[in-house]
Amino acid sequence: RSATFADDAKTARAILAGAEQALAVALGIDFRDTAARRSMGLVTAARIVVAADDTPETAALLAEGDARFSAGDFEGALAKYEAIATNASRHFTAIERAGRAHFALGRHAEAEACFRRAIVIEPNDAQAYLSLFEALSKQKKLKEMFTAAYGAVAAQPIHWPSWFRLADLLEQAKRPLTRMR
Repeated sequence: RSATFADDAKTARAILAGAEQALAVALGIDFRDTAARRSMGLVTAARIVVAADDTPETAALLAEGDARFSAGDFEGALAKYEAIATNASRHFTAIERAGRAHFALGRHAEAEACFRRAIVIEPNDAQAYLSLFEALSKQKKLKEMFTAAYGAVAAQPIHWPSWFRLADLLEQAKRPLTRMR
């Protein structure tokens, strides 16, 4: 399993590097420039994200947490996800899934905190914003729900569930979206 994981991580890094080089040549962008990389992240719909904290051990914990979550053992899943986040404080997937486990357990404030942490790590993940939206909804934090819905749309403008969530929220507030002419 470790050899497979290492090979997958190397392959993902190679694909990402190749994609960046091709994009840089096509658009005349210097990808050594941090601002250029961030700007392209805003307009790129699908990306490969290689977590710096991924190791065979974190992959195993994540898989075990996912299995427990699927079996309905949300406390057990949460323990696995938090074990990863304790040692790898910027592991987006573990933190986001810890938020899902808190949400499943009805701990909406804790879920909100996890989703906010995940967004800080990966601000272009529309699903993290939508998960935050749901946690805020359960807490009836309407103003913050708008911020989360707009954040989801801004993070990935072609992510249609974000638009539907925003449209529903605007409709409820009697401010429906109108078609551009």
